[in-house]
Amino acid sequence: MLFGIELHEGTRVPGGAEILNHRSPLARLCSEGANALSFNHSRLENRRSAQERKIEVKPCPLAEDNGAHLGSPKESEDGSRIMRKSSRRPRIRQAAEASANRDANRGAMDIATQKAIMREHVLKTRRTLPNDARASLSRAACARTLDLLDAHLDFSGERAPLVATYCAMKNELDTTHLIERLYARGAHVAFPCTRGPLRMEFMEVNEATWRAAAIDFLARPGRFFPDQDFPGLTAVDPEALDAIVVPGAAFDESGMRLGLGAGCYDAFLPQVRKGCLVAGIAFDEQLCEQIPADIHDRRMSVVVTPTRTIEPA
Repeated sequence: MLFGIELHEGTRVPGGAEILNHRSPLARLCSEGANALSFNHSRLENRRSAQERKIEVKPCPLAEDNGAHLGSPKESEDGSRIMRKSSRRPRIRQAAEASANRDANRGAMDIATQKAIMREHVLKTRRTLPNDARASLSRAACARTLDLLDAHLDFSGERAPLVATYCAMKNELDTTHLIERLYARGAHVAFPCTRGPLRMEFMEVNEATWRAAAIDFLARPGRFFPDQDFPGLTAVDPEALDAIVVPGAAFDESGMRLGLGAGCYDAFLPQVRKGCLVAGIAFDEQLCEQIPADIHDRRMSVVVTPTRTIEPA
């Protein structure tokens, strides 16, 4: 090819020269010259094309995100390349926020898992206590609790103290001995009525009603009674309580309590007045070295077992 003309044997070129044979010196010279001219022409065209196509680079739209994503180029109408705003930005931000939320919640989830494992272990241990041992240990813990209440409350004053306690569920430390002694001292005694998770109120009950166990929340402690009315009974004001005896799955020596998981006492205890004695009660087998605590967990004023009275420092 020479100046756009394809050369064949017998072709005449400008000036009258005739290509007789492609192997002849003249043919080779013409071919080499044509190749050189074609190469230079291609370089010139490439340089001109590069000058005409300018790449416009815009500032990164995610500069405030520390360059998390620089975007990707696209062709403009005039053929130039510009940086387009990344469509991944919302997903990047959502992923970052989700990661932060997971980090923030990981501690809470870990505490919940630890509590569940500890609760299962302690309650399993409590179930292994023989019935006769459970009865004698319960009386010992009640006697200690009564001594504690005698030291903190005035049972001989004009106003009888108002004490909240509980009726034991299966395998729980039995408070019958304590309740009998409270009535004998003239105390007003209130019992929990659970309306649902995080919903509990205490109702004052006289001795005859308690002994008859004629009220559902006395006969079936731990059950939920969301809408049931109890004629003749009203919920006591939490701030009127002088003392409250609190059951639990486990306690530690710092006064932290592990409940059964419904959160009823966690929701109720912040409502009692500052001077109210909050006493946890349990078997010695329910004492743990350390109970993982959430921000809503309430520390006991004292923890009583059949053999110990633990007052946290």
